[in-house]
Amino acid sequence: PAVIALSLPLVPLAQSRDAPKADGKLTVFTNATIYTATADKPIENGYMIVKGGKIIDIGQQLPRLDAPPEGVDTIDLKGLTVIPGLVDTHSHVGVWSRPGVSANSDGSESSGPVQPGVRAIDSFNPDDPGIRMALAGGVTTANVMPGSGNVIGGQTVYVKYRGRSIEEMRITGLLNGKEIVGGPKMANGENPKGYG
Repeated sequence: PAVIALSLPLVPLAQSRDAPKADGKLTVFTNATIYTATADKPIENGYMIVKGGKIIDIGQQLPRLDAPPEGVDTIDLKGLTVIPGLVDTHSHVGVWSRPGVSANSDGSESSGPVQPGVRAIDSFNPDDPGIRMALAGGVTTANVMPGSGNVIGGQTVYVKYRGRSIEEMRITGLLNGKEIVGGPKMANGENPKGYG
């Protein structure tokens, strides 16, 4: 069966890369099999209500309305399956862009083994066709990082695959009172062996 991958904030369809609108508009998705990733069994004939790009309610068998309230879009998913968006915790999408030619190879700085100043955010290509490929596979969120050619390769960036620029895609805000930033990219073993 066809599957639609969703994340918070919602990515309504895999083909859409536009950032969700925070205008408070309600969209109701109906007639879907919904896997929430918190329950053992899927919700059959389920509904999902989205407001301003965020899921606000999920349930089974939304009460039938003769006409939806004004300003509410209703989308019948006709039995499609909805799953949470997948998270790629180790991604090079956007920094090793397709096609794989040297002009698109911004993944590693090979001038030395320790490169803490290299930032994936600076080389990220939001037009990488790999983003569409990841979305088609259900990946909606990623930790994008430099390559593994260095012991310390640089700094990662957390993104949602929506929007048309790194500023729109980057995950920002606070988590437990601390600013959300990327992490360090480190490699051990065979990859950085050439700098011994």
